Amino acid sequence: MTENKSLHEIINSPDFVNAPFLHESHLVGTLDVAIARIRNNPAGHFPDPPSKDYTLQVLAAGSGQQTFDIGAGKVTSNARRGAWFVVPPGQAADITVEHNFGVDMFGIPAAVFETAFEALNTSAETSVFQSMDGLTNDTLISQMLRKISDLANTPSEASVLMVDHLFYALVYRILHVTGKSGKPTPSTAPLPEHQFLAVRDFIQDQLDQQIGLTALAALCDLDVYQFSRAFKSRTGTTPYQFLKDARLHRAEEMLTNSQDSIADIAYACGFSSQSHMTATFTKHLGVTPGAYRRELLE
Repeated sequence: MTENKSLHEIINSPDFVNAPFLHESHLVGTLDVAIARIRNNPAGHFPDPPSKDYTLQVLAAGSGQQTFDIGAGKVTSNARRGAWFVVPPGQAADITVEHNFGVDMFGIPAAVFETAFEALNTSAETSVFQSMDGLTNDTLISQMLRKISDLANTPSEASVLMVDHLFYALVYRILHVTGKSGKPTPSTAPLPEHQFLAVRDFIQDQLDQQIGLTALAALCDLDVYQFSRAFKSRTGTTPYQFLKDARLHRAEEMLTNSQDSIADIAYACGFSSQSHMTATFTKHLGVTPGAYRRELLE
């Protein structure tokens, strides 16, 4: 039996990669979520092969009647921009679209959903996705997808930790909307001192590297949902903000105590470029790195 491929592998197969309607395809974050953007696709019938990912399909352009079958019979819906549905791993999708359209596809690894199911103390049944009553719209999911798209489209400004966090939050919201969120999650106690120190020291040691939410959670033997809540309870801030503050503090120290160029400092502090550091530094401290250094010399 042939093993199902990831969405990224499917999109980059010879039959697909040169298709005129494929606008772009790439991986984002440390979770390796595949994003594929399809634009100006004509109306027609589209039998999509099964993937080993959970595939989130979002209507990005066009509106009108669509019929789809993801394992529980055909459903017809008048879709508008922002409508979405989820195809679970191993499930083929049969889609007929009556209008020209664009769609964004997100191949989310099954492990991300499995982590959410475990955190929510609920089962990993996929029937909920197969039996949704038509295409779904949700304002919060639309906002998350726009933010993810903004970060993916401007990688010099993107934070790997922020992208990871958004995808976990997105999955959590999908499960809530589809009725799979289980019982409300109880409040989480703050991280113990030794775990917080381990995370802090790891961030300081790896500050010049990409740091993902999964790696930080693993240090504490927690899933990402538990870790994020426990970390914020301990520090009053999110892991993303804590990491950004650590980068800025290191940049201030290096601007004060070293003769390194601003570009070298940017990379040493984990910023993706000098312009990324300059924009972040200026936004949070009200002065450019160059001006900050000149003021110290006056």
